[in-house]
Amino acid sequence: RELVRKSSSKATQLLLEELNFMKRERDELKKSARRLGPQISRAEVVTRGLRTALTKETEAVERDSKAEKAEQSELRRAAAELQRLRNSGQADSRAIGREIVEA
Repeated sequence: RELVRKSSSKATQLLLEELNFMKRERDELKKSARRLGPQISRAEVVTRGLRTALTKETEAVERDSKAEKAEQSELRRAAAELQRLRNSGQADSRAIGREIVEA
């Protein structure tokens, strides 16, 4: 009986020590959380700002890409028209040259 009382008393003492240790640890964690709170808030603000900047930059890149594609398309059309005019001009020159030779 004495053994049971001593072992339960010892177990109670160990549990109390562990409880006190956990309370101290919890208090330290609360202090750390309070110190980190403002830093976390600042980091969230910076993150939002970066996301906004990234979104704007992505939209600008997309606009530039679309504009570049439109310009390339216009250049291709202009080059094709220029080539058509050259061919037409060469044909006209040959026709005029033949007319001169025949005359």
